[in-house]
Amino acid sequence: MITYGLTYLLQNYQVSLPTSLRQDVINFVTIKHEDVLLPNPFLIGNPTRAENPLSSFLGQDLSQQLQELMGENSTLFDYANKKSLALATIQNVKGNSSNISSWIELFAIVGTLKVDDDVSDELAQVLQSINYLRLFEDSIELGEKAIHIASLQLPFIKDSTVPRYLKEQVIELAEFLATRYPDKVFGSLPNQEKEKISRLAGVLLEVALNISKKEETPEERAFNLQVLGIEIAKRWKLFGTITRPVVQYICEIVPPSQAKHLWKLLVFMRAADESNSYVLVGLK
Repeated sequence: MITYGLTYLLQNYQVSLPTSLRQDVINFVTIKHEDVLLPNPFLIGNPTRAENPLSSFLGQDLSQQLQELMGENSTLFDYANKKSLALATIQNVKGNSSNISSWIELFAIVGTLKVDDDVSDELAQVLQSINYLRLFEDSIELGEKAIHIASLQLPFIKDSTVPRYLKEQVIELAEFLATRYPDKVFGSLPNQEKEKISRLAGVLLEVALNISKKEETPEERAFNLQVLGIEIAKRWKLFGTITRPVVQYICEIVPPSQAKHLWKLLVFMRAADESNSYVLVGLK
């Protein structure tokens, strides 16, 4: 925000800036690695790809705003460069899916902005090529990050087979987690372990929500979340126990047309809890 505000304020005065101040701005927006000038990682995202109906200065194109200051080096912030970097990052995930940093880089670089169709197609292909269950088997932390970040990329993907694939993977993961974290032993686990499992259940709920958001209407999304939520809770009972308060809160704040579907998920979770009341003791 500082960078965008600064370039906005200086847009008519960049030529008259003192050399030292000009260099300070360049140093602020770039980093140097082995004598190669690179854009600051926090400025890689190009906000011109986002909707900006109010023409906010936060949606300006840095490659244009920095042209007077940086000359040809301002092209570091062009969308074309970001696109090349995004494609390289997607390929890196494909080749190094067992590396957490690859997934974090994917989220940081692809970010939350729209991408071109060829980037979207490449992303869809890679996300469907990964066995998330295997990643969970290698490391719970790795698997959690991977499936979560993969679901966060769904808004950029047009291919309907990707959310279906992630849905199948989530159901398989629920079966795996039920074996790894059975509800009967939850109450006897150390608090740190309980927190880890609770966070994991929360992530799984968010993944289910992200998958459901690919449906056309809010009511269809709620129905999809109900169906997927029940499939997860049916296989991993702790999921329902832990996330039930969140589901109840969602039921209370969404319109009745959506709540009518989510109440069925909530009732299913309550019924499962009543038949496994000893689990609740472990959550207190």
